[in-house]
Amino acid sequence: ASSNRTCSSAFNGKPFFIDIINSPLLIWAYSSKSSSKLWLKSRSSIRVCIGNLREVLIVKNESSSNQQITGLLFNEEVLPEYFYYYFLPKKEYLLSKTATVTLPIINQKKIKELEFNIIDKSSQLEFVKYMDYCLDCYNHKKIPENTSFNLSKELFGFSNRVFNVYYWQLELIEKNNQNQNYIKVLKQSILQEAIEWKLTASWRENNKNIEPASELLKRIQAEKKELINKKKLKKQKELNPILEDEIPFDIPESWEWCRLWSICDYWTTKQIKADQIPLWTWILDLEDIEKTTSKLLQKKYSDDKKVSSNKSIFFKNYVLYSKLRPYLDKTLVSDEDWVCTSEIVPFHTYISSYYHKNFMKSRFFLDYAEEKVLWMRMPRFSTEDVRNSLFSLPPLEEQKEIVRRVDEMMEWCDELEKQTLETKEHSENLMKAVLGEVFSK
Repeated sequence: ASSNRTCSSAFNGKPFFIDIINSPLLIWAYSSKSSSKLWLKSRSSIRVCIGNLREVLIVKNESSSNQQITGLLFNEEVLPEYFYYYFLPKKEYLLSKTATVTLPIINQKKIKELEFNIIDKSSQLEFVKYMDYCLDCYNHKKIPENTSFNLSKELFGFSNRVFNVYYWQLELIEKNNQNQNYIKVLKQSILQEAIEWKLTASWRENNKNIEPASELLKRIQAEKKELINKKKLKKQKELNPILEDEIPFDIPESWEWCRLWSICDYWTTKQIKADQIPLWTWILDLEDIEKTTSKLLQKKYSDDKKVSSNKSIFFKNYVLYSKLRPYLDKTLVSDEDWVCTSEIVPFHTYISSYYHKNFMKSRFFLDYAEEKVLWMRMPRFSTEDVRNSLFSLPPLEEQKEIVRRVDEMMEWCDELEKQTLETKEHSENLMKAVLGEVFSK
């Protein structure tokens, strides 16, 4: 009952010649010309016959459509509104009648063979009035309690139960959505506490003799200098000094504030031409990474897709960061060597790859990235802004402990999220079952 039953002008287009095929209960309307448009007469019922088979409308004015829409003009024995309400919940039944192709298609022959339970016209009219009343109750979030319609008392009882179950389901969905939002906030809080040192405060008390981050930075700078001397790394532009008013929060004495470029580089990353990419090469594209969660959705290889542009080479344990639309929060650590789109920056990092990844997924870094791309038509994080991002660097041993604790807490959050989604799916299945029982009567 949540769909809008009528549309005043469903599609734009010019009229075409119409052939009429009579059947016992309806008149079939279709275009006899080799055109992509179908002219629909007023009070035709229209149904999408390719893809989303649930879409049903009543056309109030003469209109036209493309070939994905089939128009049904009924004879005097059938009210189009009755057909509308009858088939609105029968998507699964319609799918069972479709051709076995990738995109569900139900042709004219199959539609004419659909089972359609016809009652006398006065009962159809009463049923339509009652369904309109139920639709109004739905729009105002009420339970249908009016039983003055000349219909079966059993239908009134079913309707009452359906609405009660539906509102119960809405309440569950609202609670589930709240829980999902809480989990999302919890995950961000965990990452933020990780980079603000709070996650390992007790661990640090018991491990006071570890090497501080200042020594780690010295070693990284020495290693970079050696790579530059060996011409394996380009000489880098001096980073901006860190000013006191830039520092967003305090850190322990064993930690260090630095620029992101102090602990990583991607000048070592090489490009490979499209025609030089060997078979069975994993090619990582932006759409292969799920936003926010950064889960790797799939691995596509060069023999499965056409490669037309140069790619960046990366290696195992590189941090792969999407510089295009950084607010989508797509960052992961590579588990093998291969290539990626130029919209992904492969960072060679000198610290824990997973701490580096967690930092770039923290609210602090995301806010910084969003601020830098705020007014861009095509939001793309610039190399200069990436280089100069502030980075809270813990000692190497503490990085490992932070990663362990973050992973442990994220697994717990994922389990909570899984339970929430299962509860939501259960309530939706229950709703479908109740609706199916109602419309089978």
